[in-house]
Amino acid sequence: MTHDEIKNIYDAFVSTAIETFDKNEQTPLMFYFVKKNEITAVPNEIIVSLTDRDEVANFVRIAAKKWGAEYVITVSEAWVSNTLDDTRPVRERDDRSSIILVAIDGLRLTGTTLIPIKDDRTLGEPTFYSSPSSGRFTDLAGSSEFN
Repeated sequence: MTHDEIKNIYDAFVSTAIETFDKNEQTPLMFYFVKKNEITAVPNEIIVSLTDRDEVANFVRIAAKKWGAEYVITVSEAWVSNTLDDTRPVRERDDRSSIILVAIDGLRLTGTTLIPIKDDRTLGEPTFYSSPSSGRFTDLAGSSEFN
């Protein structure tokens, strides 16, 4: 799969996340495996059955490797904070803001798109960051092995 092909798939996920956003509902945590021309969603029942986010991340890494995923795409609603020296979890910070996060990890494309959710639950402009994100859901497809 070329860079342009996977970028088109990723852009479609970003567009879909924006188009299907329901301001009355939280966007659930979703994972998709991409291999050649195949896209497989990780069933939500598996994700919600796991006890914590670290367990989810470990499951996704193992499943992606076993399935032979070239890319893992993550879609989720999340909180972010600009306070770097605050050791509290983001959910406890006064400056936190809500976003829709669409991230991709793989051989030819790794990056994150953040879509701000405003106070009235409408969406702001998406911003793509080509550097990998950080945290428990980083390196889900093992891109660090290739780079």
